Amino acid sequence: MRGAGTAETILRQEDPPPNHPAPARVGLEPVREARYVCRDPAATEALGRTLAQRLEGRGVVLLHGDLGAGKTVLVRGLARALGIDRAAVQSPTFTLVNIYQGTRGRLVHMDLYRLAPHEVDGLGIDELLAQPALVAIEWAERLEAPPADALRVSIERSAKGQRTIELEATGTADTMTQTLAAAPARRLGEEADR
Repeated sequence: MRGAGTAETILRQEDPPPNHPAPARVGLEPVREARYVCRDPAATEALGRTLAQRLEGRGVVLLHGDLGAGKTVLVRGLARALGIDRAAVQSPTFTLVNIYQGTRGRLVHMDLYRLAPHEVDGLGIDELLAQPALVAIEWAERLEAPPADALRVSIERSAKGQRTIELEATGTADTMTQTLAAAPARRLGEEADR
C-alpha cells in the first residue's frame, strides 16, 4: 500500500533507454548515470535529500534546467539532509552565492543565471569548492571549466508538472559513482511500483 507523501510513492527510476547500458549492481562496474521521474515538488526535494545523504554532505552538484524546472527545489532537499531549514533556502539569483550552516553540514548554493561564462571567474568559485561543504551550482552550464569530479543533475519539467531528473557522475570521484550505485534507484524507485 502506498503511503501519502512518502518518497517511495512519488519517485521511480526509469528503465535505461534502448542501447543504453543497464545500471550496474554494487560491487560490479561503477554506476555513472541514473534517471528518475519525480511526480511533484515533494519528490524532487526527497531526491535531493537522498543525494545529500549519499554524498555525506560533501561534493559538487552541478544543476542544469530551464527556469522553473526545479533546481532550487532539489537544493532544498540537499539542505534538509544537512539540517538546514528548507524555508531558508532561496535561489541566490541576485546574491549569486548563499552559504548555509546546518546541524549536519554546510551548503554553498550558487546561481549563475545572470552571469556570462567569462564573468564567473570573478566569483572565487575555486575557494568555495575547496571548503568542506556540499556545493550546489544552479545554471552550471555557465562555468567555463566545471569541476572534474561532480554530480551533474539535469532537470526537465513536463507540462503536467512531472520532472525528469538525470544524474551523471563526472570525473573519477568514487564518491559520485558510489552515490549513484547506492542511490534512490531501489529504495525510492522500485518499491514505489510494488
